[in-house]
Amino acid sequence: MHALASKRLSRILTLIVSALVLAGCGKGDGPESIAGTPATPLPPIPPGLCDTIGFEVLCAPPAIVNFNGGATTIIDNPDISAANGSEKVAQMQKFADEVFGGTKLELLEAIDFSSGEFYKVKVWSPRPVTVSFKLEETGNPGGGLTKDVGHTGSGSWEELCFDFTGQTVPPPVVALTIIFDLGVLGQAAVDPDNWTFYYDDIEQATSCAGSGGGAMPIDPDSTLYSTAGNPDLVIPDDYSEVTPFGSDSVIDAFYADDSSYSPVLAVTSGTGYSANVAQIGYIGFPAGFAGAYETLDFKIKGMPNQVVFVKLFDNVDALRINLTSSAYSGALGDGWFQVSIPIASFTGVDQATGIVFESDNTAPMQFTFFLTDIGFSGTGTGGPVDPPATGITPEFVVYATDPGVPADLAPPGGIQNFGSGAAFDVAFAGDADFNPALQITSGEGYGAGAHVGFAAFTGYAPGFAAGYETLLFKVKGDAANLSAFEVKLFAPDDSQTYDITTYAGSTDLGNGWYQVSIPLTDFNAANIGGYDGFILGPLGAQAAPFSILMTDIGFSGGGGGGDPGITPEFVVFATDPGVTEDLAPPGGIQDFGSGATFNAAFAGDADYDPALQATSGEGYGAGAHVAFTAFTGYAPGFAATYEMLQFKAKGDAANLSQFEAKFFAPDDSQTYDLTTYGGSTDLGNGWYQVSIPMSDFNAANIAGNDGFLLGPLGAQAAPFSFLMTDIGFSGTAGGGGPVGDGCFVNGDFETGDFTGWTETPDGGSITLDTSAQGGRAGNVARLVATGAVVAGAQDVLLSQVNLTDINSVSISGGDSVTVSVDVFGSLSGAGGVVFIELISRDSGGNETGRSFIGPAPIAPTTTWTTYSATVNVAADVSGGITLQLKSSCGPVDGCGVDASFDNVSIVIN
Repeated sequence: MHALASKRLSRILTLIVSALVLAGCGKGDGPESIAGTPATPLPPIPPGLCDTIGFEVLCAPPAIVNFNGGATTIIDNPDISAANGSEKVAQMQKFADEVFGGTKLELLEAIDFSSGEFYKVKVWSPRPVTVSFKLEETGNPGGGLTKDVGHTGSGSWEELCFDFTGQTVPPPVVALTIIFDLGVLGQAAVDPDNWTFYYDDIEQATSCAGSGGGAMPIDPDSTLYSTAGNPDLVIPDDYSEVTPFGSDSVIDAFYADDSSYSPVLAVTSGTGYSANVAQIGYIGFPAGFAGAYETLDFKIKGMPNQVVFVKLFDNVDALRINLTSSAYSGALGDGWFQVSIPIASFTGVDQATGIVFESDNTAPMQFTFFLTDIGFSGTGTGGPVDPPATGITPEFVVYATDPGVPADLAPPGGIQNFGSGAAFDVAFAGDADFNPALQITSGEGYGAGAHVGFAAFTGYAPGFAAGYETLLFKVKGDAANLSAFEVKLFAPDDSQTYDITTYAGSTDLGNGWYQVSIPLTDFNAANIGGYDGFILGPLGAQAAPFSILMTDIGFSGGGGGGDPGITPEFVVFATDPGVTEDLAPPGGIQDFGSGATFNAAFAGDADYDPALQATSGEGYGAGAHVAFTAFTGYAPGFAATYEMLQFKAKGDAANLSQFEAKFFAPDDSQTYDLTTYGGSTDLGNGWYQVSIPMSDFNAANIAGNDGFLLGPLGAQAAPFSFLMTDIGFSGTAGGGGPVGDGCFVNGDFETGDFTGWTETPDGGSITLDTSAQGGRAGNVARLVATGAVVAGAQDVLLSQVNLTDINSVSISGGDSVTVSVDVFGSLSGAGGVVFIELISRDSGGNETGRSFIGPAPIAPTTTWTTYSATVNVAADVSGGITLQLKSSCGPVDGCGVDASFDNVSIVIN
């Protein structure tokens, strides 16, 4: 017998022993009856004692028939408890005869199924074990019906319930069979501790209600994960993420080695919380999603201490469930539990956006728990809390809630109140729908009792809004303020007032938010070139303090302040109808048999209209989609005099990442990843500006090339289209602009050094930069001045001197010359300037004249800009002429100048 203390003294047995003593002793003076004296009758059977097959002394037992290694004997209850107070129970040991060894209980009468189609059995086991319970048909040992239910191995009594509802078992059924671990050879002879079990109180019932074990498996109505993998059950796209959070747990969604369910979700613990914790969450649902259901259902196995924490995300509510004792849990066998939790048992359901399953933190070493059939059943009384509609994120953003959206139009001068006393919180986190938002709180700066709460976005370049079509924003506030909402562009001031609650360009998003779209045609076209800021807020002064919220403020449509990219000097194709296509292909655009088609007037793009659309074809074979675009019919060597091939392209990343540029014939091909190439600039909305130096191609071939080709490399697996525009060439090979019939020395720095130039760094730096700043490939001169405080200015100079005689071309006193220089860069702090200067000197070296090319000073930007001017040199140039490029910092702490120069030229007029 299993090593448990026998607990034999019970009220029932004491009653039986007392009755026997009285019956055998007459007056009590010996073991023999007194002749002629009737025996005292046995006491009545206590009510209900024999309603179950319970193996008690006073109850008529079934006949026990052991078979094939199963061995049932009736013994004293080894574990009398509240779960089972019986004196006698059946002990089952399983030996290594057959895998189906067990015990048959032959009943005194056939089963009447009208009394119930369920059977409850109390079982005790020291380890998880599957219990098979069979209804035996008379005279048909191979027939009958078997149900399996698992004991958790808790080392205590558990009531298992076997459901035979709706099953057809031919009557009569006059026997019941019990087998432990059907399919496994018993080992009671060598391992009695793990192969000795107990069972008791076999009861026919009308349901499993009240049963402490033997739970019925549940297939949820809607599942997050299912062993069956039935796609009709899986909630489609309702959650955005399955996560272990910070636990460092490892999640395996296809674990296939469990003996009961396969596959299952396996979660292996990690130590991210400084303890062995296994955690998995399904998050990203709409708030309140669980309220649409009646119960949360799942199967689970392998939790330390048989405890699972079920949490509503994020920290809304948590339940601690002891799987062996919770009213929400029942044993399925093989260590599995079925859990079904009424959604009403949680608080905060209307806020929850996910479900989390988590172990406790007591495990001494790493472990794995399993989950399956996770989901929801029934219909609840709630449902998701509908968020407001998302509205519109502008193309060019002043302020946005989404941290992933760059605020490319953030006001350079910040948000101002113009003395109104209004206060701004740009990271207001108190709104449930848009977090953060811009909160504007009124002030009384214009007078006591005059509450004003507008926000002025300032510091833009004049005309910043000229290229846009629509001003957009979202706003939330009380009806009094939204009904008289002012939008003003300045200066000069141009104001319009709107009732946001009724305006045709306003959409109610819900929860008090409105999406507003205002066409810029509402404002005076004559003024728009001068506007350098705008104002949003309730009109005039209000009678009481107030706050409003705003977000996703910006502009859409047109090019606006966005980077327009480059229009080549010599154009093959351009969007701007005012640009002459002086290099349009004489032989047209060809597909070379690929089947590609071209639309040179594609009008479906918001940024470049028209664009050149190329659509792939299968001319080279079914399933081989090709869409290169060949520009043909040029004279051989047509591209030999150019410095750069330039174009804009838009398409999906797969095609842009392998974009081919080829000259022919002979073929000379290069492939570029336009999304990462140094000569490619992201213009936004999928467009890239590309500048490829002609030096990438074989100089020995260029004289024979009579055309070129652009497009994704080779054949693609699926049809596609891409767009191009502003295709052409720029620059002149060999660099530099002409001085009369000669050549200005190394004006494009493509000698790879500063040949012809004089360097004066003055503590700053002068370098050749090849990083393709602003998409400009090749060498440029970079002059950097620092912000150190010195006694005087720090002048970083790059000069060409004595320009009166270059390549036998002379510049005489009073001559008119045109100077042109490309500039790129930035200023930081205060005190920084950039100059392009033409300086005349006499024979003694004295300055006789100085002209500035472009504004004085120049404020460089991160777009290459050409500065050109026609000036007259001084009358006395006997000491020569100097062209000087300067980056300069005054004695101001924090000053910084970083300027680059290219394509320097001088032309005598």
